[in-house]
Amino acid sequence: MNRVQQSLLRNKIHKVFLPGTPIDTYALLAGRTDQIVKAQSAVLQPGRHIIIFGEKGVGKTSVAKVLADIKQNDGYRILKSKTINCDGSDDFSSLWHKAFRVLPAGEENGKPVSLDKFAPDVLVPDDIRDLLSRFDDPSLLILDETDQLRDVDARNLLAATIKNLSDHAVNTTIVLVGVADTVDELIAEHRSIERALVQIRMQRMSREENLQVINNGLKELSMTIDDRAQSMIGTLSQRLPFYTHSFGLYSGLRAINDERLNISLQDVSASIADVAMSAENVKIAYHTATHSPHQNNRYETALIAFALTPVDDLSSFSASQVSRYFSALTGKKMEVSDYKRYLAEFCSDKRGPILHRIGEERRYRYRFIDPLMPPFIMINAFGTGQLTTEKLDEMFATPVETVH
Repeated sequence: MNRVQQSLLRNKIHKVFLPGTPIDTYALLAGRTDQIVKAQSAVLQPGRHIIIFGEKGVGKTSVAKVLADIKQNDGYRILKSKTINCDGSDDFSSLWHKAFRVLPAGEENGKPVSLDKFAPDVLVPDDIRDLLSRFDDPSLLILDETDQLRDVDARNLLAATIKNLSDHAVNTTIVLVGVADTVDELIAEHRSIERALVQIRMQRMSREENLQVINNGLKELSMTIDDRAQSMIGTLSQRLPFYTHSFGLYSGLRAINDERLNISLQDVSASIADVAMSAENVKIAYHTATHSPHQNNRYETALIAFALTPVDDLSSFSASQVSRYFSALTGKKMEVSDYKRYLAEFCSDKRGPILHRIGEERRYRYRFIDPLMPPFIMINAFGTGQLTTEKLDEMFATPVETVH
């Protein structure tokens, strides 16, 4: 390729692989077909609204934004920003004023106006119903990060608003998006609105969806990737979009800078440091968790073992499961008693905390507080040589792509 082609490709790859930005168009979204279909079906049901929930980093906002993109093309009125974010400082009125400021409501004297122009300073649920009833065309409003809405009155009034809109069949669909393991965590004490909500739980991408992210992106760029490189990305990303997009971006740039249209395993390996650097907040938390003045500590080894341990549907693991992986890393048999203190310390403020302990005594399970942490641990371990593809193959006697 010549320098002009190289420059154009560098610019384009930043628009295809988006580690830090939710996908907002259907053409760029890989997988998630079931969730999109379910959401579209819910929009067509009078009186029904949507709640999208799941752990951090699984693509909830991307699905919501793609839904907005699809419905805008269908003639729905949506927020100019597609979504608005709730935050801890919001009360009920401030939340809806934020939404109405970016909801088009026609023109006055040839100039566009937002719905907020017609809203009173202090809003109650029936004001929301009245204002949204002004539109003949259907509308879709997405409230993101609803788990950050701390004001109890605001949560109560939001639930009352959804019930009010549902009872009066207002031609508006509200989409709530938030971090939660179960829908109860987002609508606790508001079970009366459960019948009005279509629940969409976002889990981590399947291996096929994870590969589709890479393949779809490279197809847009007219690039290819070696099977082993693709498998490595699948392993290190642990099916989280942030890391999949990061590896697509940085390994792709390595190939482009070398004037190649094919990504190799070497490109993926060389991009590990770039991916690790891009996860700055996770890197700081990792340093806090593993820092020790004692040279012979095993904090890093313990975290690698925890990151390697398979998890259940709630991303948790038991202490006994860790033994196999800790033993493989240290080369000697490790029992729970040998690493029990690491589990305890990683659950304490002293080292973060980086783990959360759930369940009852003698049946405790552990999960990483930040789901972006386990992939970072793996990526860092590969970058420092503590793990290699050969080591993983030797440890588990399975191809590298099947781990996790």
